[in-house]
Formats: sequence, structure tokens, C-alpha cells
Amino acid sequence: MKFRTTLILALFLALGIAGVVYLNKEDAREEETKKSSDKIVSYHGSAIQEISVAPVGIMARRDSSRWRILRPVQTDADDAVLNAIADMFEWARIERVVSSEPAAYASFGLQPPRAILTLATGTEQDTLYIGDDSQVGSFVYARQSGRPDVFMTTTSLWNNINKTLFDFRDKNILTFQQSQANAVEIKNSLGLFQLTKAGSDWEMRQPRAYRADSKKIDEIMNRVAYQRATGFVDDQPVTLAAYGLDKPAFIFSVTLGADKAQKTLRIGNRVEAKYYAMDAAKPPVFMVDSAFVHSLRVTVDDLRNKTLGDDLFAQADYLELVVGDTTYACRKDTADQWSLLQPVSRKAKNWKMISILSDLQTLTAVGFASDDPASLKPFGLDRPRIQGRVFLQEQKLFDLALGKSKDDNTIYARRGGDETVYLIKKVLLDKLQLSLTDLAEPDQAVQAITQGN
Repeated sequence: MKFRTTLILALFLALGIAGVVYLNKEDAREEETKKSSDKIVSYHGSAIQEISVAPVGIMARRDSSRWRILRPVQTDADDAVLNAIADMFEWARIERVVSSEPAAYASFGLQPPRAILTLATGTEQDTLYIGDDSQVGSFVYARQSGRPDVFMTTTSLWNNINKTLFDFRDKNILTFQQSQANAVEIKNSLGLFQLTKAGSDWEMRQPRAYRADSKKIDEIMNRVAYQRATGFVDDQPVTLAAYGLDKPAFIFSVTLGADKAQKTLRIGNRVEAKYYAMDAAKPPVFMVDSAFVHSLRVTVDDLRNKTLGDDLFAQADYLELVVGDTTYACRKDTADQWSLLQPVSRKAKNWKMISILSDLQTLTAVGFASDDPASLKPFGLDRPRIQGRVFLQEQKLFDLALGKSKDDNTIYARRGGDETVYLIKKVLLDKLQLSLTDLAEPDQAVQAITQGN
């Protein structure tokens, strides 16, 4: 009897649980249906292929993943601006219906509306009329074509379309992927500079072969890639001479990829604090800020590599310094401990050795004195005041000679294997004018005798 009662109770419990699960599923289904019915449009924003906005008069169409403006001009669009409009319909909802009377449209700013937004997919089209902001909350009044209801929805519906033609346009002055760049050419009033990429480094080819400053080249490319037009002047110029673009004052060209596709920016006449410019592959003439243009007014020295040191110095295991008539030879063992081999055999000050190598590793020239010196004597490099050599596993990494002072702040220097005479900060000379006491730990035997006395 007890077993039968227990079985009946278990059956009722199972039916109760099943009922709760069913009701929860029904509630979830109803909630999902309600959310779907509250959507402003029935399709996802990703399905939208065309967007039109009045009264600004914009009509844009999505081609693959990009947007292009077709009216009032045919030009590239700002993808972020158009995507913001389309993506909004993934989440924008009808928050509340406030009226269904056409006579009340004017009181909600819908007769006439502030703006009209038309959306089109491949098979559907919807037109939305946007009115005033609501009195309470962050909402805007709107109405959909073919329906009488005035509803409240997110104010983003207004904010995302309350823009000018300029806002909707692609304002990138030159579109390219920096990672694909393998050559750069810069022309300005100071010359023509041609640079090519070799591995991860840049080299100058014109006006002469030099090591190039890779960070500077990347900085310039980054500046061009992220620069935006400040305004559009002429979408179909009859002549470029009016803007000085037939004979540009500045030209920036970048060659990309294995097919060597070229992108070119031309910069023409100056007007107050701005310059006329254009992408050579597209007709619109636009304006760019003078501060950006000045970043292209580079010299040979600006583009040259001024780094004299090397990151490998941190691994160096042998250092030789010749200071005047004294040679200091130091070696690092497998435990990363430095020893002085010459002029005496003694334990070296590890911290001092690390400091010297760090100074050499980060050594950077501040200028160039001569690329083809007829003689090293005028620079004091025929008989250097200090010479330094850095080795790693018997391979010489670095050879530096320091000569005369040019002024109170700079001295002449020369790197082994390089004909160029550099200018570096004089502070390095002061740091390398070392004595035995500076480099070596105190002699233990002498120290013990001294302490015993």
C-alpha cells in the first residue's frame, strides 16, 4: 500500500515538473515572439543592402562588405557610419506606441518629419519617419510607412542619421596596408627620397644608399594611413592646375605586395592652414591639415638610421676598451660574471660592465659630420681618444672610435666598417674615460693587508 502511494506521488511530481518546464518554455517562446514583434523591421541589419537618408540626400549601397555612396555623388563611404545605422536594427525596438491618429503626427514632429530613413534588402524595403525627441527618457518619436502607429524608440535612430554628406564620406586620404609596403617614395622641396624594405629593415636608395630609420619610415606611413581629409573641394576637377596638383609640392607613394601595386598621395597649394590634396587614383580634391603636410617635409638626415648600437650587446661576452694608452679587456663567463683580463687579472664590477654595454647598445647619433672624409685627422679619429670593441663568441659585433669634440655637447665618432663620421653626445666620452678602479673589484690580497695594518 505504501509503495502504491509513493508511486502515485512520484507520478504527480513528475507531471508537475514537466508542467513547469513546459510553461517556462512557453514563457520563453512568448518572450521571444514579443521581442520579434517589437523589432522595428523584421530582418537583421546585416541583410540591409541600401540606405537612403533625407533631407541630406544620401543614398548608399553595400557592395560585399563595403559601402559606397551613389547619390548625391559617387564616392567611397565611411563604413563605420553606415554600419552603425544598419547594425542598430539588430537591437532597436519599438518601446511604446503613443498614438495611431494621423491628426497627431505634427505634435510628435512627424509632419513634416525631421528625417526620412529608407532601408532596402534584396526583397524588402522600409521607410521610417523620424520626429522629435521624447519629453522623457532617451527616446525619439518615429513612424513606419504603411502603418499609422507613432512609437518611441532609441534616440540612436536620430543620432546615427543626423549627419552631413561629409560625415557619410570615406575621409581616408590614402588607403593601404602598412604590412604590405615594400617601397616608399617621398618628394618635397628638399629632394626626392626613395626607400626599399630589406627583410624587416628599410634602406635608402635615393639620393644615396644609406641605412634608413625604420621607425621613422613606419611613423610616416602610419601618419598617412590614419590621416583624414578635413573637407572636400571638387569631386570632378576639370583641371588640377587650379589646386597646384598638376605639379605637386609634396608626393608620397607606397608600393605594396608582390604585384607592386602603387598608392600615391599628391599635395598641392596651401590655403591658410590647409593644403589641397588628392589620391592620384581618384578624382576628388580634398583638404588636409598643414601639420600633417609638415610631417612630410623630411630631409636625408631625418630618414637616415642613427642607431649605432645593437640589441645583441646584451648577450656580449667580451669587451675591449682602449682609453688613451691603456687597454682594458674583460670577459664574461657562463655564470654571467665578468672578469678583467688586462691590464691586470681581477674580478670586474658586474654592474659597471652591464652599464657600459647598455650605453653602447642604445647609442644613437645626433647628426652626421661627413660621409666621405678625405682624412680622419680633422675629426680626431686618426688617433681616437677612446676605442671600444664588443664581441659575442669570438665574433666582433661592434667597433667604435671617439675623436675630437665638435662643441660642448657633441663629439665625432666612427663605427667600424662604416665610412661615415657621426656626431654623438659627449656624455658617452665622459662615461668611457675609465680607470682601473672604475672597472675592477678591489684586489682581495691588497685589501686584506691594508685592513691588517
